[in-house]
Amino acid sequence: NDDALIFATGTQERVSIDEHMVTVKDGDIVIGTAGHGLQFDVNGSGSDQLLDDYEEGTHTPTFLNLDVPSHVTVQHFNYTKIGRLVHIEFQFNVSSSINDASGFRFTLPFGTFGDRNIRIGCLSNKADSGAVPFSFLHDTGGANIKAITESGGFTGLSYNHFSGDVLVGGGTYETDA
Repeated sequence: NDDALIFATGTQERVSIDEHMVTVKDGDIVIGTAGHGLQFDVNGSGSDQLLDDYEEGTHTPTFLNLDVPSHVTVQHFNYTKIGRLVHIEFQFNVSSSINDASGFRFTLPFGTFGDRNIRIGCLSNKADSGAVPFSFLHDTGGANIKAITESGGFTGLSYNHFSGDVLVGGGTYETDA
């Protein structure tokens, strides 16, 4: 295009600007303004192909209906958000002195997309006869998930079920945030 502004080193074209498009032949792009992103549509026409959100961070979950908050400690809870996808990984320690029969629930860093069901896998160091496979399930709108077992349907698990356990989990879900 004759109207393009071309940046080159020697005779090698590196970057060109043509109307509202920037083309990088080789190298990295740094976006210095909010509300803009990387357009992956070759024609530059659709916002559905614009990557405009990337975030890494830590989350301090709220444990819902927990009588003594210090009975569940967070070793780490990290997340990476790319567009609408959020990947989380966490580790919780549950005190062996816990005495709380309410359902084990905690908040996510971002709300989920609509009323979609999501499941986050988790492992426990529980080795006694009470050990059952479990995961965390989000089954309603909002930003919290609950511990469930899937043997014979979904059955909620209480904080007491994990007394003295270390819980390690992670997964990816879609958000509308």
